[in-house]
Amino acid sequence: MHSPRTPARAATFVILLLSGCGTQIGNPTGSGLIRVTDNASTLNTLVNAAFLQTVDGINMGDYAYSRLESRVSTDRNCDAQVGSGISLVDKADSRHSVIDESAAWYAKSDLTIKRSYQDAWTQNGELLACDTTARVLRFPHELLEQGTVRLESQVDEELSRSLFLTEKKEKQELQHNLSFKKTGRRTLEFMNFAEKGSEVTLVAQLSNEVESTIALPSETGVESATLQLQERFPLEFSVTLDQSKQWTRYVIPSGRQEFIIPASGEVLRLEFRNVTLSREGGCVPIGGQLSATVVRPNESNIRYSMTFQPNSPLIMKRDGGTDSLVLAPFACVLKER
Repeated sequence: MHSPRTPARAATFVILLLSGCGTQIGNPTGSGLIRVTDNASTLNTLVNAAFLQTVDGINMGDYAYSRLESRVSTDRNCDAQVGSGISLVDKADSRHSVIDESAAWYAKSDLTIKRSYQDAWTQNGELLACDTTARVLRFPHELLEQGTVRLESQVDEELSRSLFLTEKKEKQELQHNLSFKKTGRRTLEFMNFAEKGSEVTLVAQLSNEVESTIALPSETGVESATLQLQERFPLEFSVTLDQSKQWTRYVIPSGRQEFIIPASGEVLRLEFRNVTLSREGGCVPIGGQLSATVVRPNESNIRYSMTFQPNSPLIMKRDGGTDSLVLAPFACVLKER
């Protein structure tokens, strides 16, 4: 992290995540509410939190198929299944670091995680059994021929991530802190499957009802902002498993997630088009398009977008403008250890 770099370019890269754009939080919208997203640092933080939480939502928990799970788990049990309506309780209480390196970047994330997932796996209204010896729940994909398999999780989580990122080509560095608390319900429905050689692809749908409180950078003058994920936009995706039942690929063909910002009445909308995550790429998509739109009461929308390519800059550019956001999805739940 001490390699030489061009000072001017480095400063520009850092300022995207760590400073405001000159417009102070507190300017009223036409409706008299506070425009939370006026501050560039705040908007960048909220977009990153929303993206990471979407990826967290589609993670079906490879523990249903393989013990080589990407999500950190420090306490997992299914002993309380009888009479509880819960298949599996999966907890994490960890402080550790994750290194992510490619030809384009070097990223070191220091994580603090306190998390509890109470998972109920059901089919046709019946609770699926958990293996109390292995402390995992598995279902063969052929089970889907008998009906949809549903995973409903009660989620409680506190997460802090300190990211140190070096962009190799331009010798640029940035630091970014992200902290949030979230609680709510996550529902995955596995509806169908397709076999191709030794691979199996499951078609699934995500529905979330989660509220998150995200800490904001100190220079914004505001301690936190709340995101409320709207459940009325289920997100369809597919997950492909290899012969050992480890995930190799997630694909979101199209869809959106909308997060209400109660303090302002604004809506942060993430839209996905063929967004593809691979085991090798981890948390950074290798293809597809992502856009982030701020919908404001009685005002024009603001939209940022980007196309993912291997080892390309993770910059979301504003449509019709010169502003940019930096997407920093490192150490997500798909590559948390």
